[in-house]
Amino acid sequence: MKTLYQDKLCKLVDNEHDYDFVGWIENFTDKTMVIIFLPGEYDFNEESGEDVWREDDWKIEELSFCDDKELEEKRAFVEENDSWPNFTTMVEIEPKKVGGFLADGTGRSMFNALRKHLEK
Repeated sequence: MKTLYQDKLCKLVDNEHDYDFVGWIENFTDKTMVIIFLPGEYDFNEESGEDVWREDDWKIEELSFCDDKELEEKRAFVEENDSWPNFTTMVEIEPKKVGGFLADGTGRSMFNALRKHLEK
């Protein structure tokens, strides 16, 4: 395991595996951590006939710590904007909890975007 980022609010850890989970983020606060992702560009996979999001092209729209009222507002924002061309995705990490990122295309994409965002 390798800590990529840590401050008084959160810690991002790469478990240095590419199976199960690629890593996780820990919320140290008493509020819910909200991360809103934008997927960026994609390519069409002719074999599967599906669009495949580019793993290193995702962005963080917002990273914030919310009380219950703010959390409901964030959920409403994502619901309104979860359509072409935005496809926003929101991840919620409860207070004093850990949230993992699966070792699939989406999980790696989110983890990479979060790493880039926190390393700024």
